[in-house]
Amino acid sequence: MLDRTIASEDATRVARAVESEAPPAVTIRGLAKRFEGKAVLEDLDLVVPQGQFIAIIGKSGCGKSTLLRLLAGLDRPSAGTIEHAPGMEGAAATRIMFQEPRLLPWARVVRNVAVAAPGVVVDATGRTFSNGIRLLNVQGVTFRGGTYRKDRPGPRSYAAEVRAGGSLLFDGATFTGAARGMVIGGTQGITIRNSRFIGLQSDGINIAGKGDNGLIENNRFADFKPSLATCTLADGRKLNMVGRGKCKGMGGTWRDGQHPDAIQTWGGWGTLVARNNIVENMDGSPAMAMGITTHGKGAPQRFDIEGNRLRLAFSSGIVNTSQSGKVTGNVLRGDGTRRTAIRVGPNVTACGNKVADVPSSAANRPC
Repeated sequence: MLDRTIASEDATRVARAVESEAPPAVTIRGLAKRFEGKAVLEDLDLVVPQGQFIAIIGKSGCGKSTLLRLLAGLDRPSAGTIEHAPGMEGAAATRIMFQEPRLLPWARVVRNVAVAAPGVVVDATGRTFSNGIRLLNVQGVTFRGGTYRKDRPGPRSYAAEVRAGGSLLFDGATFTGAARGMVIGGTQGITIRNSRFIGLQSDGINIAGKGDNGLIENNRFADFKPSLATCTLADGRKLNMVGRGKCKGMGGTWRDGQHPDAIQTWGGWGTLVARNNIVENMDGSPAMAMGITTHGKGAPQRFDIEGNRLRLAFSSGIVNTSQSGKVTGNVLRGDGTRRTAIRVGPNVTACGNKVADVPSSAANRPC
């Protein structure tokens, strides 16, 4: 855990040294972050003046990366406040350099460099698109920031819809208030990173059609609001999240509901990577959703699922039936009543994961 005294004293010294010259870029007071009762950050105070370089030093697991995610708005504090200077709020104004390689695995060096400096940039920071966004045959555009929503969501309403086109990047956006956050079809090259998918009725990201080269990383999927399956008993009582067979065995009438996935792919996509995403509610409770899944016979040719953290109220955590790929370094946990697990096809390697509900899972074995 980060040492509050050292961090606070250093922050005070730096702040006093530049107090007359530079206002704070970030001010942190009493910050705490806990995961399942375990404190990673506790009572942390920190001031970062504008134009200053600050180094946070500590041993592995002490909370450095957690602090960066909180600063970027990808996680919510358990306690305390984070105040950004005007124009510096949220993920759209924050950049994180990962410790591990974060390259597009299908692209050459020049293409990886170009992702950070594309030809056309749409800066939507601070703007809300109340009727969502629909892209058809759009090429080579980066969308930074922005909130995309549907004020009148229906069963087929999408906060963002991308068809055909390619070489697209969404960075630091928020997708909310719709049935699905983003639907992608037939696109050749799309990256979604540092974004939030919040308050959706169904899937966060739904990938279909014969597209290729997708990267989904460092996003947050939280606070899903699906219509749940119901079992109406003879005495009029209604039970949620009861399976069809169990309902019939109780003499009830079963009605299906929505089955949201954080990320779902089907329809013959090419290469897809999902890494370092978080699927759990903003308050840390289990999300009312399934995790990262392939659907039916149209799974991608290759799907790598790496380093994601999932806490779910549904049983399907990770399902990868692609023609090839790997599932590694993921952490999964259910809600205490339902076990969340990993299921893979015969050509997919699953190892080095932590499936808390199934300690004997083969997916937990070392790689």
